[in-house]
Amino acid sequence: MAEGLVGGVLGEEDDKPEVEAQGALAGAEAFAAAVAAIASRQDPQVARDTSTFLSKQSRLLDIQAQHLEDEHALRMTQLGHQAHLLRGQRLGQAIRIAFQIVIALIAIVIGSGIAVMLHDAFTSRGVVVEPFETPPALAARGLTGTVVAGAVLDELTRLQHDTHPTNAAKRTLSSAWAHEIKLAVPETGVSLGEITTLLKARFGQEVHVEGNVVELDRDKMALTIYGDGIARKTFTGAATEMDRLESQASDYIYAESQPRLWAIYLAEHDRLEELLAFIQTWYPTVDPADRPNLLLLLGLATARLNPTDDNRREDERDLRAALNLDPSYWVAYGNLVREQIQEGDEERAWQTGIELGQAADGTPGRASDRFFEPWYTLVRDVPGLLRADALEAANTGNRGLTSDFRPRMAMNLVAAHDLAAAELEL
Repeated sequence: MAEGLVGGVLGEEDDKPEVEAQGALAGAEAFAAAVAAIASRQDPQVARDTSTFLSKQSRLLDIQAQHLEDEHALRMTQLGHQAHLLRGQRLGQAIRIAFQIVIALIAIVIGSGIAVMLHDAFTSRGVVVEPFETPPALAARGLTGTVVAGAVLDELTRLQHDTHPTNAAKRTLSSAWAHEIKLAVPETGVSLGEITTLLKARFGQEVHVEGNVVELDRDKMALTIYGDGIARKTFTGAATEMDRLESQASDYIYAESQPRLWAIYLAEHDRLEELLAFIQTWYPTVDPADRPNLLLLLGLATARLNPTDDNRREDERDLRAALNLDPSYWVAYGNLVREQIQEGDEERAWQTGIELGQAADGTPGRASDRFFEPWYTLVRDVPGLLRADALEAANTGNRGLTSDFRPRMAMNLVAAHDLAAAELEL
């Protein structure tokens, strides 16, 4: 009881619940009455003083109880506000996390775009045809620089489409105005297309082709071609021969920018004299990786133009020289087997086929069935011949590399006892 009284005087019961405060008040009143009764029997003044003190103490307890009630309401309100605040904080945190995720995704997309642009720039080996220059008089007649350059680009595309290399990568052909619809970069005035073009020009290996058309007189035109690594050359003709001039210009661009593919194109279209002259001129300057192919084509053209025994032996020497430069040049093995079969030396042809299988780690192994086709013919491997025919058809749009492709496939199907398919091929 004394501890409760002292505690009440010092105000240590402020944080007690209301039930405890009411109990303390009742206990103090009972204590005051008991003390007053005892003291009144001893000394009336003491009784009065004690009663006054206890009355003040009781009033203090009443005030504390009232404060506790008021504080309880305040605390409940504060707790409600804190709950709302916590919910707001959790919502804000969720929004902040979502925003950070969006920023991270945007950064990833931008970074990926930059990486793709840089990769395209470093690996670019395209041929870009810029708009040609034409005088106003020709432009007024519809012969604008864009029209002429577009015709040259179309002819280049046709030439590349008609070339079927074994393992020579083709350059991508494009025109400088092919992406006129551009996405502008904000606040710079520079388009993404222009940024890509600048990166390719700085880090890539693109060949940019330019040209101009001049009217020499009313009935004669001159088309001049020049560009990166392409010497200036002029083609002249009548005004009505513009198609021929554009074709000649395309041939020249194709030969200058892709010499290996141009040699293959000449061989596939039996332009053998042009092929011989081209190889003799270009062989010292081409990329060393292209030389085995040029040696193969050189021997092929020599043997076809004059199929004598000496030329066939020269063809074989060229093929062996190509294999010395590139032991994995499988097409040279195949041509060597075919050449030896045509010479009637089947034993050497068989041995060359064994060499091909060993070099390719199997039949066909690392090589393609197409390169084993002469060997399959020699040993009458019909399943292998059918696989080689299927590959040739797939790589040439079902046309084949030579005019006898369909009859030859029909003969192989007859050997496989598939007469219905052979009849369909014929």
